[in-house]
Amino acid sequence: MRPARPASLTVRLALLLPFALTAGCNRNPAPKPNAAAQQEARGDSDPNAQSPDRAPSHGYGSKIAWRTLEDARTASKASGKPMMIFVHASWCGRCKELGPVFDDPALIAASDSLVMVNLDQDKNEDARTVLAPDGNYVPRILFFNPSGDRITDIVNPRSPQFPLYYSYGSKLELLAAMRRASEDTALSP
Repeated sequence: MRPARPASLTVRLALLLPFALTAGCNRNPAPKPNAAAQQEARGDSDPNAQSPDRAPSHGYGSKIAWRTLEDARTASKASGKPMMIFVHASWCGRCKELGPVFDDPALIAASDSLVMVNLDQDKNEDARTVLAPDGNYVPRILFFNPSGDRITDIVNPRSPQFPLYYSYGSKLELLAAMRRASEDTALSP
């Protein structure tokens, strides 16, 4: 049998217990900045979240001005810039490996001379049909002139069987293709 505690100790513990349990809590915490404000404070804000004419990056190049397919078609025609369409899938390991390529400063700079589109083929019917001229493999990248015609001679030289396929190791080929698309369009009458 345990000896009984003195009444004064039991009363003190009962009175102190609520304070001990809430000692780390602040009943009136300062308001926390939202996620966009926190990103901006770190200097890595997503420009896509700040502009209604931009589409989400889906984790690919948050500093690239991605557009929806519909907006891109209009912008390409109005600006005279060619359009680059990147088709990927959220489950695709190769697509995820390609993600860091879109954060490369040279690629970001090259994207300024193109109208950029980023499509998850599982969420976009056109990505599975119209934008799959040689199959539904991912990742694939297609280029279109401002008139909306696909530029068929800009392909990945490393992949003759799947010429629109771009893997992580082909960053230089992708950069060359982007530059060629913008240069060819600039030279066109």
